[in-house]
Amino acid sequence: MKKGDKKVFMKKIVVFILLFGSMTIFGFEQNIAEEYSKALFYFETSNLDLAMQWVDKSIEKNSENKNAYVLKGNIYIKQEKYKEAKECFFKAIFLDKKFVPALEAIFDLSIKENNYSEYKKLINDILPEINQKDENICKNFYKSGYEKLNNHKYKQAFGDFQKALQYDNQNIDVYLSLAKCYFALNEFNQALINYFQILGIFPENSSAIQGLADIYRSMNNFEYSEKYYNRALVILPENKHALTGIMELKKQKELYENSAENHYNLGKKLFDNGDIEKSLISFQKSIEINNNFLFSYIEIAKIYTQQEKYNLAEEIFNKVIELNKEFIPAYTGLSKLYYNMKEYQKAENIFKKVKNVDDDNEVQLQLDLIKNKLEQIHKILDAGDILYFNAYYEEALTKYTLIQEDYQGYIPIYIKIGSVYLAMDNLDNAKKFYNKALEFDKLYVPALVGLAKIYNKEKNVDMAYKYFKQILKLDSSNKEAYDFFKLKNDNSVISLHITGLSGSPNITRGELAALLVELMELDRKIANKGKGLIIIDIDEHWAKNQIKKAVENEIMELFPNRMFYPDRTISRADLAEYLKNVYNKLSNEKIKNRDFTKSAKISPYSDIESIHTNYNAIIINSLLGILPGFSDNTFRADANASGEEALKSINLLNNYINNNSYLN
Repeated sequence: MKKGDKKVFMKKIVVFILLFGSMTIFGFEQNIAEEYSKALFYFETSNLDLAMQWVDKSIEKNSENKNAYVLKGNIYIKQEKYKEAKECFFKAIFLDKKFVPALEAIFDLSIKENNYSEYKKLINDILPEINQKDENICKNFYKSGYEKLNNHKYKQAFGDFQKALQYDNQNIDVYLSLAKCYFALNEFNQALINYFQILGIFPENSSAIQGLADIYRSMNNFEYSEKYYNRALVILPENKHALTGIMELKKQKELYENSAENHYNLGKKLFDNGDIEKSLISFQKSIEINNNFLFSYIEIAKIYTQQEKYNLAEEIFNKVIELNKEFIPAYTGLSKLYYNMKEYQKAENIFKKVKNVDDDNEVQLQLDLIKNKLEQIHKILDAGDILYFNAYYEEALTKYTLIQEDYQGYIPIYIKIGSVYLAMDNLDNAKKFYNKALEFDKLYVPALVGLAKIYNKEKNVDMAYKYFKQILKLDSSNKEAYDFFKLKNDNSVISLHITGLSGSPNITRGELAALLVELMELDRKIANKGKGLIIIDIDEHWAKNQIKKAVENEIMELFPNRMFYPDRTISRADLAEYLKNVYNKLSNEKIKNRDFTKSAKISPYSDIESIHTNYNAIIINSLLGILPGFSDNTFRADANASGEEALKSINLLNNYINNNSYLN
């Protein structure tokens, strides 16, 4: 019964009972009808609590009221209490085995719970006419699914065929159609299952036998395909489909024997049988036939991983990724390789390079494995850190050593172990672990700092100087290196910064101030002005003295808020302006007073005009050959000035002034 039909039926019952109640002579019967009718009213208006109260009162008055039990069951269904609902329907059936409303309610509930077999078992001996109803429903679902199958809507057809089987699980036509859907979607194993289910019901069904032969042929299982084609011919010797299939099978077999896929499958069989060397030959033969047969590459890399030939395996996995950046097995294999190498973070990072891996179970299993391992490691690491900070060095060393043994590619653990030995004054072992970190990364600053501290502690100043100098080149703000050179000589810090600027893609205001003051020897050449000037953002800067001198002598500007902004990068136009300021301070040539913005009719550069703020400075630098433009007739005023061109320009300016004019 459809939902709409049930409502109409219920309303008719309400009307009938109300009429019956108005006609009855006895008050007792009238009360029963009233209670039941109220329960129906509240049920129809979705007031389930009141509906339950009144239906219970109705049952109390008349325990054989089968309609009341059905109504109570429907109330429970609304409340999603299916077990209680079923008990009510069974009570109604106990009162009347052929009571259709109760049987239909049980039917609807069994479909909702996907337990149709229980319903069918219940009613087979009670209501034979239901069986006919099932057959009709099955036919309707089959018809709907078959139309979708013919229109290649295979996934939509599944639902109809599966519903049809709920009503008739022996229907061969439905199983055949389901198998065709699976075959069309290349889900061969599922198709095989459906065909075998048919043969279980009807062992000589030629359609199922032909279907099995076709599927095995698609799977390149020639032995089984031929077997089932021949079996189909035994049933019908003139079976054209089977005869054609056997002919096609022979051609396919010849092509397959020389295919990359065949050698790949042969390699898999050899590997499963433990013949590793022959399996490698088969996989390599597969690649010779088809250089892009990625699965063979993966199997070779897996074998190398198993043999601990990690470099070879890594090379192959990366080659596959180059060929196909979305080929998930390559990422999974590479991650497992790094996991075997105990480089867990590297294993996890692999999957950040590929998209759409969320639905891949193997990927998820691998990620879970890595995640669990890293969680274990960090728990031990945290425990070790607590012990270290509380000066329990031996205990901390035990924890750190556990990680180092299990996580060999984790560089920070070597620093932690080295720091423990340093704290214990075991300098030789401390050196050993800092150097171990440098084997993984020769520019790893924490390791260089550790070694520099040890040599400084050993009074080996030359070695300490060597390491601290290297540190400053890598990290100009490193406090340990800065403090070391500060104690030795301020100029060492400046000279190291200047050396490090040669390869820098840009230069900051603070760095340029240091270059101009030190390389141009402005302290010696210009009398200081503006002493006592307050600059509020350079107290912690390594070049604070040079910045102050550059501002005091009007080489570089201070902003109105008393800020210098030492870490801001400068443009080529800015560099030209500051070079011009130095030139004007040190030169007595007439050119320094010339205003090129007035005398210029056409700019020599295609990308700036004479109204540009720094036009005069740009032209002066160009005429002197200190900071020229580019070969394409541009100056690129807004581009960042690099460390290299700043050094080159300052040296050219220095040479020009020393060789041409110089005012003391």
